[in-house]
Amino acid sequence: MRLLNIKTLELTGCIGSDVLRYAILSHRWGHDGVSLQDYLAGQKQNGAGYRKMLKLCEIARTGLGDKRSRLHGLSRAQLCLVLLSDVAPLSHSSTKNLDSENSSREHFVYSEWFKRIWPLLEPIAPSNVLFLNNDCDFLGWKHQEKIAGLIENATKLWLSWISDRQTVRVEDLVYCLLGLCGINILFLYGEGITRTFERLQLELIANSLNDSVVA
Repeated sequence: MRLLNIKTLELTGCIGSDVLRYAILSHRWGHDGVSLQDYLAGQKQNGAGYRKMLKLCEIARTGLGDKRSRLHGLSRAQLCLVLLSDVAPLSHSSTKNLDSENSSREHFVYSEWFKRIWPLLEPIAPSNVLFLNNDCDFLGWKHQEKIAGLIENATKLWLSWISDRQTVRVEDLVYCLLGLCGINILFLYGEGITRTFERLQLELIANSLNDSVVA
């Protein structure tokens, strides 16, 4: 896994078991997103995606000061920044905190982010999760009641909510659960979701994680 130094904006190499403190970003990929190739080539620096990345680095630096590879990396993160790109900034008459009656909770709930399966896993493992709107304004923390109510069932119903999630390859509906289950199975694209789910069930039972999974 590569990390971006939030002070120098330089990429670091792969990390091992002794991990420096780092933050992760959970977001929906958009047309203005900055890829690794774009960043290394110095491209899109005038775009909204690049400016947003700089904002997020600053937020991560502040947050960190206060307090298979991708999936395992989630649990070691000190902070998860969730960027809801389809939640617009609040008006001046509204507060920027979800604890207020005038908050943008309605838009927050219907964000497309909650309908995608891979992003929904990312705020579960880290203890510190910060939600932001599309202008990188603060919306709230994971532990706040109105936010926690949106994701609290994810860990309880991790097998049932996959039915209405969206993935490019159907097997990902199962593979995305591996980090939550704490197990590994081979990634065999093309075998179909039924067979992949059967392999997940067998591995769960073999590891005695949840022998009621087939109930």
